[in-house]
Amino acid sequence: MKSSDIVAIGYGLLTIFICIIVASFIFSIIIHFSSMNEFTLAIMTTVTSIISLFLGGLIAGLKGKRRGWLIGVATGVFFTSFIFLIQYLGFDQTFSFEQTMYHLSFIFVATLGSVFGVNLVK
Repeated sequence: MKSSDIVAIGYGLLTIFICIIVASFIFSIIIHFSSMNEFTLAIMTTVTSIISLFLGGLIAGLKGKRRGWLIGVATGVFFTSFIFLIQYLGFDQTFSFEQTMYHLSFIFVATLGSVFGVNLVK
């Protein structure tokens, strides 16, 4: 990997975290002023995560301009590793089987976004 690939991954991760922070703020306002149930919130959170990782992969692919699959996988793996570290170090829990499946899906979505991003450049 070249340094430009690492910078592209950084842009992708920054995009993911900004999307998640903005969505969290919006969800907190919605929850405060409505009577949303947990099921609806879980679906909204999953959809937001998928969109955020796709956009992060897309931005990483646009910045990287080549090897979209590698940049996308790296972006997804770094995101998953960050979440795992927070969960393990902060809450002393590992991923459950369900969370592992979600995060494998997130890595796939980031890869897909990055492949699209690379091909949008051409």
